[in-house]
Amino acid sequence: MRKLAVDVGQSRVGLAISEGSLVLPLEVIPAGESAANQVLELARARGVEAIYVGLPLSLNGSFTASTQNSVEFANRLGAEFEVRM
Repeated sequence: MRKLAVDVGQSRVGLAISEGSLVLPLEVIPAGESAANQVLELARARGVEAIYVGLPLSLNGSFTASTQNSVEFANRLGAEFEVRM
């Protein structure tokens, strides 16, 4: 199963993809309104079956503004992509 890992930041979104048991860096795209659509297009083009979005937490394990941003990004992906999230 091919998987896509997503690391959501304020300026950029980092992507990595699995190739068998190996995970390779894929690309970095600018964060913004079109980032989720770009991730979805790439996932469909690469035959991705699961998308994993990183969940940044503070050192004590609590949610931060970055955590909320990642959750919202994951929800946008999940609304449009018919795979496990």
